[in-house]
Amino acid sequence: LSPGFKSADEVFSWMDLLPQGPQWCCTKIKMDEYLTIHPVYLLWRDAFDVTQMIFGNLIFHHDMFLDPHEVYTEHNDYEYGEWM
Repeated sequence: LSPGFKSADEVFSWMDLLPQGPQWCCTKIKMDEYLTIHPVYLLWRDAFDVTQMIFGNLIFHHDMFLDPHEVYTEHNDYEYGEWM
Protein backbone atom coordinates (compact mmCIF):
# COMPACT_ATOMS: atom_id res chain seq x y z
CA LEU A 1 0.00 0.00 0.00
CA SER A 2 1.25 3.45 -0.81
CA PRO A 3 0.21 6.52 1.17
CA GLY A 4 -2.42 8.84 -0.28
CA PHE A 5 -0.02 11.76 -0.43
CA LYS A 6 3.10 12.53 -2.43
CA SER A 7 4.91 15.03 -0.21
CA ALA A 8 5.06 16.47 3.29
CA ASP A 9 3.70 19.74 1.91
CA GLU A 10 0.59 17.93 0.73
CA VAL A 11 0.05 16.44 4.20
CA PHE A 12 0.51 19.86 5.81
CA SER A 13 -1.99 21.40 3.40
CA TRP A 14 -4.54 18.74 4.43
CA MET A 15 -3.81 19.47 8.09
CA ASP A 16 -4.55 23.15 7.46
CA LEU A 17 -8.07 22.15 6.38
CA LEU A 18 -8.83 20.52 9.75
CA PRO A 19 -10.96 22.51 12.21
CA GLN A 20 -8.89 24.79 14.41
CA GLY A 21 -9.04 24.56 18.19
CA PRO A 22 -8.32 27.24 20.76
CA GLN A 23 -5.20 29.26 20.09
CA TRP A 24 -1.94 28.27 21.77
CA CYS A 25 -0.27 31.01 23.78
CA CYS A 26 3.36 31.32 24.82
CA THR A 27 4.52 33.18 27.91
CA LYS A 28 8.13 33.74 28.84
CA ILE A 29 8.62 32.93 32.51
CA LYS A 30 10.97 35.17 34.44
CA MET A 31 12.66 33.45 37.38
CA ASP A 32 14.89 35.75 39.40
CA GLU A 33 15.77 33.03 41.93
CA TYR A 34 17.03 30.52 39.35
CA LEU A 35 19.55 31.09 36.61
CA THR A 36 18.86 29.32 33.32
CA ILE A 37 20.98 29.00 30.22
CA HIS A 38 17.95 29.31 27.94
CA PRO A 39 14.74 31.23 28.60
CA VAL A 40 11.82 29.19 29.96
CA TYR A 41 8.52 29.39 28.11
CA LEU A 42 5.08 28.20 29.17
CA LEU A 43 2.82 26.97 26.37
CA TRP A 44 -0.85 27.17 27.32
CA ARG A 45 -4.41 27.47 26.11
CA ASP A 46 -7.28 29.34 27.69
CA ALA A 47 -9.19 26.80 29.83
CA PHE A 48 -12.57 28.41 29.08
CA ASP A 49 -11.99 28.21 25.31
CA VAL A 50 -10.90 24.56 25.59
CA THR A 51 -13.99 23.73 27.68
CA GLN A 52 -16.24 25.41 25.11
CA MET A 53 -14.55 23.47 22.32
CA ILE A 54 -14.94 20.10 24.06
CA PHE A 55 -18.57 20.61 25.11
CA GLY A 56 -19.45 21.98 21.67
CA ASN A 57 -17.93 19.03 19.81
CA LEU A 58 -20.47 16.33 18.92
CA ILE A 59 -17.72 13.70 18.76
CA PHE A 60 -17.60 13.71 22.57
CA HIS A 61 -21.40 13.82 23.01
CA HIS A 62 -21.88 10.16 23.99
CA ASP A 63 -18.71 9.97 26.11
CA MET A 64 -19.41 12.77 28.60
CA PHE A 65 -20.76 11.76 31.98
CA LEU A 66 -21.33 14.66 34.36
CA ASP A 67 -23.11 12.74 37.12
CA PRO A 68 -21.08 11.30 40.00
CA HIS A 69 -20.20 7.64 39.59
CA GLU A 70 -19.53 5.56 42.70
CA VAL A 71 -17.54 2.34 42.53
CA TYR A 72 -17.42 -0.13 45.42
CA THR A 73 -15.03 -2.97 46.20
CA GLU A 74 -16.09 -6.47 47.25
CA HIS A 75 -16.17 -5.29 50.88
CA ASN A 76 -18.48 -2.32 50.14
CA ASP A 77 -15.65 0.21 50.42
CA TYR A 78 -15.41 3.18 48.09
CA GLU A 79 -12.89 2.84 45.31
CA TYR A 80 -11.02 6.04 44.54
CA GLY A 81 -9.18 6.77 41.32
CA GLU A 82 -9.19 8.61 38.04
CA TRP A 83 -12.38 9.02 36.04
CA MET A 84 -13.17 9.91 32.50
